[in-house]
Amino acid sequence: MWRVGRQLGHDYSILTLHEALTAKPAGEPLDCRRNPQLARRLLRGMADRLALATYRRIMGAQLNVRACSDDEVIEHVADLLVLGRLVLQRTRCPRPDLTAVLPEAAGTRPAAAARTRAWIKLQVVEDASEEPVAGVRLTIRRTDGMWTSGTTGDDGLVEVSGMESGSCAAICELKGGTLDDTLAVVPGSNVVGGRPVRGRSWRIARIEEHRVRSGETLQRLAAGAGIGAGDLAFFNWGTRDPEAIEAHICNDVGCTRRAGTGFVFDDSDEPGVLYIPKVWEEPRLATGTVHPVRVRRVAREEITGYVWVRLVTCFDHPLARIPCELRGGGRSWPAQKTSDEGEVRWEELPLDDYVLSLQLGGRSLEVDVPWVREAFALHFERVADADELLGRPRDPHGIQVRLLGLGHDPGAIDGKVGPKTRAAIEAFEERLSLPRTGREQTGVPEILADLFGA
Repeated sequence: MWRVGRQLGHDYSILTLHEALTAKPAGEPLDCRRNPQLARRLLRGMADRLALATYRRIMGAQLNVRACSDDEVIEHVADLLVLGRLVLQRTRCPRPDLTAVLPEAAGTRPAAAARTRAWIKLQVVEDASEEPVAGVRLTIRRTDGMWTSGTTGDDGLVEVSGMESGSCAAICELKGGTLDDTLAVVPGSNVVGGRPVRGRSWRIARIEEHRVRSGETLQRLAAGAGIGAGDLAFFNWGTRDPEAIEAHICNDVGCTRRAGTGFVFDDSDEPGVLYIPKVWEEPRLATGTVHPVRVRRVAREEITGYVWVRLVTCFDHPLARIPCELRGGGRSWPAQKTSDEGEVRWEELPLDDYVLSLQLGGRSLEVDVPWVREAFALHFERVADADELLGRPRDPHGIQVRLLGLGHDPGAIDGKVGPKTRAAIEAFEERLSLPRTGREQTGVPEILADLFGA
């Protein structure tokens, strides 16, 4: 095993495949085969004189490296990591000694210029990828007691300098934060998630993925975290509206029991998860050190449901084969036609407000339709009074829509009796054992009107 260097709060070692398989590694093996750029970036980041000499010793067993440049040696070592012939392992560095600085002896106090050379850096990095995270606003207390704020740049760094050596503190303001713009600090977080999105502003916090229990309430959980119930709801769902909060408790947490006018938590709730934030702060950070802060993005379990609508006339006659469109969830969904029973359903929809729209021959109808979470086994039937789509029973438009509702294809709903409409009338006449005329002037309009109630 070769120790190759230190970076971002970790020591790194390289093992042979035999060592990795037979020994019990004291650290975490990194899967470089799935992320070749990670191996190259880490090797280059630790490429001081000692590390470069170690790289050459590693490659000495593989090929003659005397004629190779430093970059070529790094590429060779990285290739072996990517191929799986070597294993890169990391272990967390011990925390620096943050004991208070002892008072200086009389007569040994340095000059003012020397006393203000101390600095401190905090670097926010994504835990899994080692990528720096930009856009995190941190507040740092200097050794002189003054507070200063800064936002991490593309290198993930915030730096404060021009002060005496000693111990600083750092904190991230959580007020007004939501789950969507807050990154969980690692370790101490049991959440999983993906990489932070570039180009956004972020907060960091210690986030607990809390499994709700019977008897718990939003107010009690918030009090335990030292925040208000409204702040806890806003962090999870970005709203303080009581009705919207109740809807999220029902749909996102999965509450099914009610007490009075609201939902209550229960052991059986699924997924039954609330995210509880706690302010991230480090009270003692030594100057002259780069302090890594490892974070990861929280991934809430995606909640999906369905929209199910049944279109009927006021006489409960279904409208079959009517093309419908659905809007909601930030997009339009593929159009569908109603079934013979007048039903239409869209699956796997995110929680949102939805609108069903229909258009037939210049006549249109828009209906607000409910989103339903399937896990609750709640089935709502939304009956829309679609009579305004029918038109007058003796107009060509009204005849075409009624024929379509009965399963006969009249062609385009355009208010014109063409070949397809005549063929549909003939099929309808044959269905009722009437003489086949294909003309709308016969008793067909009256029969259709009776069937549809008008």
